[in-house]
Amino acid sequence: IFIDAVTYEKTSEAVIAYKNEIENDGLSVFVIADNWNKPDEIKEHILNLYSGKAPLEGVVFVGDIPIPMIRNAQHITSAFKLDEDNFPMYRSSVPSDRFYDDFDLKFTYISQDTVDLLAHYYSLNPESPQRIDRNIYSARIKAPASDESKYEMINKYLLRAAGAKKSKHKLTNMFSYTGHGYYSESLPAWGDERISLKEQFPQLFRHGGRIKNLFHSMSNEMKDYILTILQKPDLDIALFHAHGTVEEQLINAYPRASMIGQNVEAIKLFLRSKLREAQRRNRSVEDAKKYYQDAYDVPDSWFEGAFSDSLITADSLLAYSLDIYVEDIRQISPQPKFVMFDQCFNGSFHKSPYIAGEYVFGNGNVIIAEANSVNCLQDKWANEFLGLFNFGTRIGQWHKFVNLLESHLIGDPTFYFTHNTDYDVNHLLNFEQKNIKLWKELVKSDFPEIRALAIHFLYKNLGKDYEKELLSHYRNDESVNVRLQAF
Repeated sequence: IFIDAVTYEKTSEAVIAYKNEIENDGLSVFVIADNWNKPDEIKEHILNLYSGKAPLEGVVFVGDIPIPMIRNAQHITSAFKLDEDNFPMYRSSVPSDRFYDDFDLKFTYISQDTVDLLAHYYSLNPESPQRIDRNIYSARIKAPASDESKYEMINKYLLRAAGAKKSKHKLTNMFSYTGHGYYSESLPAWGDERISLKEQFPQLFRHGGRIKNLFHSMSNEMKDYILTILQKPDLDIALFHAHGTVEEQLINAYPRASMIGQNVEAIKLFLRSKLREAQRRNRSVEDAKKYYQDAYDVPDSWFEGAFSDSLITADSLLAYSLDIYVEDIRQISPQPKFVMFDQCFNGSFHKSPYIAGEYVFGNGNVIIAEANSVNCLQDKWANEFLGLFNFGTRIGQWHKFVNLLESHLIGDPTFYFTHNTDYDVNHLLNFEQKNIKLWKELVKSDFPEIRALAIHFLYKNLGKDYEKELLSHYRNDESVNVRLQAF
């Protein structure tokens, strides 16, 4: 546990309670508090701990811990592409703790930001490996506030995380949502996610289990529906596949028109928004109007009311009804223990507030979230190895397979759901990664997720010498997840 001195002074009892409960789970815990100046100081401690007699499994950064802002590394993000020469450094860099948890990556220090003093710029060296393969896992316990309230948020959260370890958490209820634009809005792709989830979490599809898969076009009131589901006391996991910003989850598109009048009103709404956007950006409103008239041959009357108070209010209320905002989260009590934000910017922990932080440090019972510090690719295999949760795998251990510069855990990375089998995946990941004989046995397991895990490590150890076996798995295994892993 790395923590800044001020946060430790204000939350020390909660930190020790959290530490003790992790140790009751079987892990040894160091608490290191200091007035940190640069990320390099922390990384030096991490490397020293990693070289000790007992293997270091992971780290968690509590409070105001320096944030590496990585440059010249956009090729190891999933989607972030921004011209570093023509955009400000703060915006064109990627906040990333891969600086701390992937020891092979090599960086050159550039400077400290002059406004956000926690932010430190680094360049990925050309001679560094150009892919991510982490040695340990990491997570942030960083409140979505910059004033004194952040200490109380952290204190409250640590006590809740410590309390959660005193009881077992059986995984029986999941919610999965796919927003507009995801999978190019392909219904077959959305439907097939259910097949993969049924392999990973078969208990959810049997008596005593529940899973709800929603698609954005099912309802124009999807926002209210989701906010209700999130407060179900027995909800264990929420998966979001959608667009996002730092302070918003972009849940739904504007309602689709089915009649001529609705189509006309939708066009008017669009045109009004473009005139307001021109005004907001100090551009010519008349030029914007002329552009759309020339391009689409629309009459003057369709632009009317763009700056009238009543229509501005009505349009704003419509827009607000579509998406989930920071203020919405503050009004509810989210219950899932784990939330995946497969969305852009929801995990921008270098800013305050940010969506993932509102869930984790808010009024509910969320223990940990996975979210992205910048934008992320739509249509990726976000659910890879999620089925490991059924084997008592710590969330941090799972997250080591998400090798992207922007992906981060917010909350307690040692949290896990109750074992449903005799496999000790935490032990396998800590001590058996190079045990080829063992993985060759495990590739015959009755559990698809264990077979997929074995394929991962057999290929990692044997490389091209395992290609024939990969082809056989791809052609013959009955599991879609195993076949995809082999592919």
